[in-house]
Amino acid sequence: MYLFCAAFGFAAAGVITCFYQLVTSKTADFATEWHGWSAALIAVLLSMFGGPFILARKVIVGIRLGEMGALPAIMFLGLCLMWSTCAGVVYIDFALKI
Repeated sequence: MYLFCAAFGFAAAGVITCFYQLVTSKTADFATEWHGWSAALIAVLLSMFGGPFILARKVIVGIRLGEMGALPAIMFLGLCLMWSTCAGVVYIDFALKI
């Protein structure tokens, strides 16, 4: 069940960030510009629900460029796994209540 929730949460985070990129033509990132309350709300929601995918992408880029060692990469990918699992539990719970 743990792995299913993690996979579901990570897939949902990927869909959310790719949809954001499709709509805005900008790559989703934690450091987005806030121009008003609605943009701030979207940035916070994007960081909360798309965070595992954004973090995993940053780790992969850091590894490819040689800026990140093996131990920090493993720690950040473990964080992505835990974050994805928590998000997956929320998404599955929401889907079951509908």
